[in-house]
Amino acid sequence: LSDAKEFVEAKQGLPARMTASAEDGSYYTVRMYTPEKPQRVLQASIPAKLLANHFEDWHDILEVTLGASGLPIALNYRVRHTLGLALFDHTQVHLSEPGRADPPQVQPRANSPNRPGQPAPEAQGGQSFLRKYWWV
Repeated sequence: LSDAKEFVEAKQGLPARMTASAEDGSYYTVRMYTPEKPQRVLQASIPAKLLANHFEDWHDILEVTLGASGLPIALNYRVRHTLGLALFDHTQVHLSEPGRADPPQVQPRANSPNRPGQPAPEAQGGQSFLRKYWWV
């Protein structure tokens, strides 16, 4: 953005425009268009009064959430106080992609008579509890 011709030309008047917008109670809006469907717009807004006097020692962060198909589904814009940086010159872009989780593991019940890997109750022997542990 900071290398774009339009931004370089508009950068000088940006603080004055932002101050005027803050006095009007307007918002600074960021819009993102999906390349496949230009009519689908993602938009994030922030009150202009938060940006009006914070061009030095602040930077902006653009967070884009991608869907399972890789297309943007959400957009978030915020500013953060950071010494030595200038607003709109050091924009960070954070991408958030969906994660793939393993399905939940279901353990078989312990008192199930036919658990896999366990012999049938008849094969374990028909000894009673007292005969099995008489020596204890």
